[in-house]
Amino acid sequence: MPASGFRSPRIAHVVTGVDVVSRARTALADGAEIIEVASEDTASVQRELDCIVPAIEALVDAGFAAPIAIASRRALVVDQAIEAGATLVCPLEGEEGAEIAEIIALHGASRLAAI
Repeated sequence: MPASGFRSPRIAHVVTGVDVVSRARTALADGAEIIEVASEDTASVQRELDCIVPAIEALVDAGFAAPIAIASRRALVVDQAIEAGATLVCPLEGEEGAEIAEIIALHGASRLAAI
């Protein structure tokens, strides 16, 4: 642990898919403290939304106590992920950074710095 006493949280990077809930459970059992959701398919905004939003909804419905983070470079995806239940945002580098910052502030979400 650094002298300041700060310790980076353990993050479970969960890529969307069929077993998102069971993969998150396993990661949390292994000591993860945050569930970060990302999409395998980022070919289009709609396809990314079609992966991210149901995954976050499934995690919320499963009742996880750990915070859920969204990792995306697209403002619309970040907005919809927060609406679905994500409370943390790990914005990936991209053209929509300023818009993502506004969305984070609008929803009262928190920005998760790259670790």
